[in-house]
Amino acid sequence: MANNILLHGATNCKSSNYGDFVYADMIYQYLQNAGMNAQFYQPSSFFCQYLKNYRTIFKIDKKDVTALVYIPGGYFGEGHAANWKENTIHFLRFMPIGIWAAFHQIPIAILGIGAGPLQWFPLKKSVQYICNHAKLITVRDEFSYLTLKKLCPANSNIIRSADLIVTNKNLKINKSNCRNNKVLIVHYNHSQEALGKFAEAVGMFFLKYPDYHIVVTSDQILSGDELLFEKFKRLSGVRCTFHRYNDPYEMSNLIGQADLIITSKLHVGVVGALMGKSVISVPCHPEKTMRFYKEINEADRCIPLFDATSNKIFELMQEKRLQQICISDVYIKKAEITWKHFENFLKELK
Repeated sequence: MANNILLHGATNCKSSNYGDFVYADMIYQYLQNAGMNAQFYQPSSFFCQYLKNYRTIFKIDKKDVTALVYIPGGYFGEGHAANWKENTIHFLRFMPIGIWAAFHQIPIAILGIGAGPLQWFPLKKSVQYICNHAKLITVRDEFSYLTLKKLCPANSNIIRSADLIVTNKNLKINKSNCRNNKVLIVHYNHSQEALGKFAEAVGMFFLKYPDYHIVVTSDQILSGDELLFEKFKRLSGVRCTFHRYNDPYEMSNLIGQADLIITSKLHVGVVGALMGKSVISVPCHPEKTMRFYKEINEADRCIPLFDATSNKIFELMQEKRLQQICISDVYIKKAEITWKHFENFLKELK
């Protein structure tokens, strides 16, 4: 019987998120190259459209599933100050297929996961149940490792790794073009608070450093994004370009052209760091984002959105504008641990 791998992550519910797409593409291409059948569980049309050679006609029946693989993401934890409604949606989006696989004793691999905080009882118990039945779990930071070890103390399959995106060699080749103007990417996504603070900070920054070309973008398809852009232009008072996100590969190329990035989300910053850009992170979900910058010894680049002021953001932009991030080989090798263990997991299925 063929190995039919069912994949799941933040790839359903109409998702178009850039970071989750990069993860999905990495894992899917790896399995394709290994000659295995792979299908995402409830993939959005965006993922079906852009995943290279994705077989939308081919379907894996649940009865034929050889293994379930959770691709990397931060969904084994709660969002910032999440309420019961948000936690319920989170539970329904990510947990049922894992509970089903665990109940039916289907091998589970969980790759490069971000875990915690876990306070809401149904979410906490479902993560515990899934992880206790998993044959492989790699985590992307120390906090996640300690969270799952405390939750599943008898599970010896929990392995300390790092963010898997930093092993993506296709992302490492992007370089800025030679040009007169530097490029500043502004990424507030749908956050009105980030938009306001970023606009004021960018306005101050541009007065002092007018040689930057400013590009405003998002990391997912958003309704009303042009209205948000017009508001940003008005508040910042600077000339800037609007980049409408609709192609993840185009987004990677855009990040590759940047010199400085200011972002309220995690993986635009992670990819920017991998490409050697200067990144200022002002996250709206600080729990998972701050862990990454601490792991790469760049914690002073990251301040929670809710604690940040426009003056503080401007000061960081000014201080770090010429200081590119260099992710160490030690960190990258730690991330590569996930691939080695995943290879062994797949071999055991044969």
